[in-house]
Amino acid sequence: MGRPINERKIGFGPGRIAVTRHNIGAPGNEATTAAHILKQKSSNKFLVRLDSDSGNPAAGTVLTLTNADNGAMPANSFRIDIDGASDSSAAYRVTKLFNRTVEVWNDVTEEFDRGAYNIGDWPDDNADVPNKVVTFSVPAQ
Repeated sequence: MGRPINERKIGFGPGRIAVTRHNIGAPGNEATTAAHILKQKSSNKFLVRLDSDSGNPAAGTVLTLTNADNGAMPANSFRIDIDGASDSSAAYRVTKLFNRTVEVWNDVTEEFDRGAYNIGDWPDDNADVPNKVVTFSVPAQ
């Protein structure tokens, strides 16, 4: 699995990664109801819980991070969309989350990119990020 994602970046609350779209159950149940990652189970499987269920410790479903289009998401999957990046205006979808970097699918070039990420606002352009190629702004709750 590699290094798991830092627990400060997931969970319920401000400044944590938000799930953009999810499909809990059978195909066709896609929704954009506010949700968040509660726990990483493997490299691409995460325990995801709706924000409305944040007070229920038993709530949550293990979902697979996917790159599927709207209307084509497999059962029990979720997606994190990123609109643009610090170096372009392309649309991205997260394909892998790491502790300090994120791998994304670029809808314009139809290629995978990898770079550092910030949750919420764009990071300062002078941010000291090792091996920085591009910086992505992952949606925050």
